[in-house]
Amino acid sequence: MNYGLSQMGIDPVPWLSDPATVIWTLVIANMWHGTPFTIIFLTAGLFSINPVLYEAARIDGATKIKSFLHITLPLLKPFIIINLILITVWSVNFFDLILVMTNGGPLFSSTTSSLYMYRLAFEFGLLSKGAAAGFLLIGMNLVLAYAYIRFFRRQEKTVGI
Repeated sequence: MNYGLSQMGIDPVPWLSDPATVIWTLVIANMWHGTPFTIIFLTAGLFSINPVLYEAARIDGATKIKSFLHITLPLLKPFIIINLILITVWSVNFFDLILVMTNGGPLFSSTTSSLYMYRLAFEFGLLSKGAAAGFLLIGMNLVLAYAYIRFFRRQEKTVGI
């Protein structure tokens, strides 16, 4: 990246060595890492929708936007919820890329809860504290998943689906 920037006359960016930019670098890496799964998952959801529904909507005079809003989105909603929960859990537990790219640095600015749990247990030898951090991480994942499900169920009742 820095070579390409230098070819355009832009100063190199300290992607992994500056505490202010390392988080954004890891966010971009996490998005790059998770986007293919989301695309494949939602594409599978789109293929599960029966094309006859779109044909019937077209015959009834529905526009493409109305077909999208009233057929595609409601039928994709379970896929979107599951994808949102999985991506959130994976982002909360984001560990491997951070360990490889920065090892939690510089100045611990990219240390996540999962990396902190790993360090407690395996670098510092505090297995009980690492296990406790792991249980807290599991609890946080469950609370987030429950909150997503409650939010989307509440919206279903409000909209009347």
